[in-house]
Amino acid sequence: MMEQHHKQLPEALKLTPEQEPAWNKLMETGAQASAGSGEAEDWTKLKAPERAEKM
Repeated sequence: MMEQHHKQLPEALKLTPEQEPAWNKLMETGAQASAGSGEAEDWTKLKAPERAEKM
């Protein structure tokens, strides 16, 4: 569902051809960050002061 949304965004944002490489790079780095992160699980194990410290 997110992938479909990401495909629709460039059209909605009316990106120029000059902006497309930057957009593609952003989508690649965002996909890598979300696919490889297990942070959500780690944060649930932390107590409130530890979470605040990480923020």
